[in-house]
Formats: sequence, C-alpha cells, structure tokens
Amino acid sequence: MPMYVMDEQRRPVKVEDPTEWADWMGTHDAAIIVGHVVIQGVLVSTIFTGADIPQHEAAPKVFETLVRYTNDMQDQERYSSWEEAKAGHDRIVAAVLAGITIGREPRC
Repeated sequence: MPMYVMDEQRRPVKVEDPTEWADWMGTHDAAIIVGHVVIQGVLVSTIFTGADIPQHEAAPKVFETLVRYTNDMQDQERYSSWEEAKAGHDRIVAAVLAGITIGREPRC
C-alpha cells in the first residue's frame, strides 16, 4: 500500500520507507486532523491517513472522512487533497445538521 506524508503546504508526498512514514505520522498528530465534530451523537472525523488504497484513480486518496451514526451505521469518503477533504467534511457536517443520513445500510 503506497504511503504518504504531507509537506508544509499540506500536499501529499509519497515515501518509500515505512519507518519514515511511521515517524512522520507519530510526530504530526495535530497536523493530520482536517476536522472533528460530534453532533447529537454523530461523529464526523476527517483526517490525513497517509495511506492510499489504490482504486484505479489517478490521484492517491490519502484523506478520509469517517461518519459514525448513533444507530451503528457508518460511512466514509476518501479524498486526494486537503482542500477536497475540508470541503467534504464541511458538506457532511451540514448534512448531519440538516438531519440527512449520508451512510449506507447498517452493517451487521
């Protein structure tokens, strides 16, 4: 699985050494958080994961929003850039505030 860190402009930079990746991730806790909020028991958390799960897309998807609803439903979205992740986080927060569930069917 391809691994990434972020540069000073919050752009993903690919790294080959797992130790370098782990060291960077371990020392940048606050830097990886794009957004984190709990609204009436619904968690919306968007972070830089630093790991890409290749899906035949041109740009690596190294940011992720995780949504956990109070009824055990959850959903996630992945993004390629900080800007996309922030926009996705804000859109999901707005949907939660409006009472819209963006998730899939409950997981068993």
